[in-house]
Amino acid sequence: MKTDEERKQSHREACRRSNLKHADHVRAHRAEYKAAHKKETHEWYMDNRDEVIARAAAWKASHPESGAEYYARHIEQTHDHHVAYYQEHRVEMDAKSAAWTQAHPDLMRAIKAKSQKAHPETARKVKAKRRALGFIPLNQPFEGCNGHHVDRERVVYIPEVLHMSIRHNVWNGRNMDKINAAAFDYLSKQGVAQ
Repeated sequence: MKTDEERKQSHREACRRSNLKHADHVRAHRAEYKAAHKKETHEWYMDNRDEVIARAAAWKASHPESGAEYYARHIEQTHDHHVAYYQEHRVEMDAKSAAWTQAHPDLMRAIKAKSQKAHPETARKVKAKRRALGFIPLNQPFEGCNGHHVDRERVVYIPEVLHMSIRHNVWNGRNMDKINAAAFDYLSKQGVAQ
């Protein structure tokens, strides 16, 4: 005769087999349920968090190739999701990151030292590039600004939001015409001569 624990284990195994057999249906049903019961789902997770994390860690340990394979197959989707999530939660994420960094200065120094030791060429490249750039400011800095190199010598202080709105690269010229047009447009609205 089976014990209660053996019956539970047997039932879990049967459920797992069924879920694997009908994976698409189960996935759709779970997503539908979570959307309709967000509060209950969150409460259940918080009540069972340790068990869920332990189960996930055990599964991950027994399937080491799965994460990399999934990521390789869904790299675009994963990247898009991360970008969208960051844009939606940027303020909270940046605040948490800054708080953690401030609370753990020794760890941050160790992480930075480890990274520089593992990739010394990166630090050298960054420093060499910075030395090669000139610094002739065309306007005065202000709170919330970034210094933007319109070329390898001249710098324009523009709002950080504007500076980050167009990805650009002074070294290969990528999008420099767009960001420079925006920077000089900003300067002309501020009444600064070019």
